Amino acid sequence: MLLYLVPLLPEDVWAREMKLSPGRVHQRSDGHVDPVVLNGHDCREQRKDADVFRPAVSPLSVRCCSWAGGIFKEVTDRLLAGAGLALLTPLLLLIAIVVKLDSKGPVLFKQTRIGKRGRPFTFYKFRGMYVNAIERFPELYDYNYSPEKIQTLRFHSKHDPRITRTGSFLRRTSLDELPNLINVLLGDMSLVGPRPEIPELVPYYGEAADTILSVKPGVTSLGKLVGRDNITFFETLDLDLEYVRTRSVVRDFWILYATVFMVLTGKNIGH
Repeated sequence: MLLYLVPLLPEDVWAREMKLSPGRVHQRSDGHVDPVVLNGHDCREQRKDADVFRPAVSPLSVRCCSWAGGIFKEVTDRLLAGAGLALLTPLLLLIAIVVKLDSKGPVLFKQTRIGKRGRPFTFYKFRGMYVNAIERFPELYDYNYSPEKIQTLRFHSKHDPRITRTGSFLRRTSLDELPNLINVLLGDMSLVGPRPEIPELVPYYGEAADTILSVKPGVTSLGKLVGRDNITFFETLDLDLEYVRTRSVVRDFWILYATVFMVLTGKNIGH
């Protein structure tokens, strides 16, 4: 793992701070994730309010960054996102043209994702799928997973029939995520943090929801850096929890640096 980024406290220390037993994403022997109570809050509590998933998030359940550190991160995120969009304008225009010429449909893909404290927002990325993917492959949009299936679930299949030719290249190089910088400017996302999830998969977070949704989702993440979409759903949650519990300004800059290296070389850090 990325142990060279910052020293990590022993897991039992984090467990005491989090009021959790050692370990992260706990499952029963039958594969189900228990809705464990953290600090008196059921982490899988759902309250329907305009179809919004709102997990119970306790501000004491994670070690928060300092007030000054939070302001620094917020300002730095927006400055770097704005600079990135300005500097990358020629590349963004080129990608937009290629996407438009490759298949019918809009250049940008917009989708509802879940952000900090369960707040939904509109997520932007370059479209990499056919516009009629839902009609052609409805079985790929059934998010009712069995205990066995959720344990082996991976986000991106190597042979996804929904992906266009351009989309395959953009996904492989992570260039499809560049419009996420718009979300950073809007304040919905950070440059570094757990990747934003669709509402249908958040209930599967189990006890991890309380922690992961206590921070803004990120353009890049520890999970993406280590596994680059090749790790399982629960492995991703494990890395997201590690990031939230050990996050710092120094670690964020190292993750950004390593992400640029990954995009330029096509190599992930690995476990």
